[in-house]
Amino acid sequence: MKNLLFSLMAFLAVMAFNPATVLAQTTDQADKNIVQLASENSDLGTLVAALKAADLVSTLEGDGPYTVFAPTDAAFRALPPEVFSALLKAENRPALVEILKYHVADGKVAAADVTAGIEGASDDEPFMASTLNGDFTANLMDGSVQLTDGKGNTALVTTADVMASNGVIHLIDHVLLPDNVDVDALIMNDMEVSDTMEDRLGAVEDEADDEMMEGEMAAEEMGNEMRETAKEAGNEVSETAQEMGNEARETAQAATNEVRETAREMGNEVEEAGREMANEVERAGEETSQAVQRNTTEVGNDVSREMDDMGNMTTRKTTYGNTIVDVASGNEDFSTLVTAVQAAELGDLLGSDTEFTVFAPTNDAFDKLPEGTVSDLTQSSNKEKLQGILSYHVVASRITAADLMKAIEANKGYFRIQTLGGGSLIASMQDGNVILTDGNGEMATITATDVAASNGLIHSIDGVLMPKE
Repeated sequence: MKNLLFSLMAFLAVMAFNPATVLAQTTDQADKNIVQLASENSDLGTLVAALKAADLVSTLEGDGPYTVFAPTDAAFRALPPEVFSALLKAENRPALVEILKYHVADGKVAAADVTAGIEGASDDEPFMASTLNGDFTANLMDGSVQLTDGKGNTALVTTADVMASNGVIHLIDHVLLPDNVDVDALIMNDMEVSDTMEDRLGAVEDEADDEMMEGEMAAEEMGNEMRETAKEAGNEVSETAQEMGNEARETAQAATNEVRETAREMGNEVEEAGREMANEVERAGEETSQAVQRNTTEVGNDVSREMDDMGNMTTRKTTYGNTIVDVASGNEDFSTLVTAVQAAELGDLLGSDTEFTVFAPTNDAFDKLPEGTVSDLTQSSNKEKLQGILSYHVVASRITAADLMKAIEANKGYFRIQTLGGGSLIASMQDGNVILTDGNGEMATITATDVAASNGLIHSIDGVLMPKE
């Protein structure tokens, strides 16, 4: 019965170490070393980091062979927090190395080897596993292999026979602690270091407070000195500024007086020059008006004589070509005017060698007259009336648009034009345009200027001007 029970326990131990029941082993894994396999296992991240910190990576990458009882991440987290924190300190690196070596055995110890060792052991002499840093015992517990370190801490093998090219890995659920590592001393040293750091920090803070107080006192003293210096400098600047201000005011007053005197002198000169210029312009305008009037009167007398002897004019030589009549006849906008000139029998006069200026109403201008006005005026019975209206648009001299605008400007904005019919027109400027006002107060705007003919000029206008009756 005893042999049967022992055989059953041995069988369970083998099953606990059987990799097929816990972790599938592949050919690719067997080609990798212990460090490579551990690095690829998500449960062994803390162990790999610890191996690097302890400079044991190159050892476990060597030919070996080695057997590693590998604590999982959960195993490291199961350590008391103060122990885990102490092992991460650089000054405790030797202790970390000793702990990791306690999990590594020389040679390749597979699950079957452990089982055989447990089977051959007795109660008086339990199975001992030798590591690079001492021994721990192995026994069966509820069908699993349990490892016990020198301090009485236990760990269970959770995954067995993870084969590597240079050994084998068995995963365990707790960290084993060797006899030569005093965990309590690690914790105390860590606490002492913390206390020392706190003491040093307190001393540094006290020293900083003293220096700050001294700095504040020095700053206050410097501030007082600077305020005193600034006050003295401010008084000096204020006095200097006051003196400069007085000098500036005196200089400005003197300059103002000079400018005023100069302005008065210049004003008198400008006023005198203005009066002289106005007199000259007035005299020039009067002379121009008289000359135009004399010329117009002379031509008017000639025209009157010619109109009285209209029947005899056929015997006089008349020069045709590009005369005012020819130019007007060639422009469709003046067709109504040409018809009126022919009806008034003024064609020979406006086609002669005498120079004229004609303010020519366009067809649109005639259309503005009351309906039937043009047809009535062109009747033979109204020839004299039509002659009077048309001659009211004619000046017996050549007057360009530039001449007309100069005359308007020279005569203070208004210039009187003596027409061939005996009446006068008033020329003025409005919005940049020349405006003609007849004897009845009606206005027409010059819309086109300086249409040249061999015997004068044509200026088209947008209205028909009527002499005062």
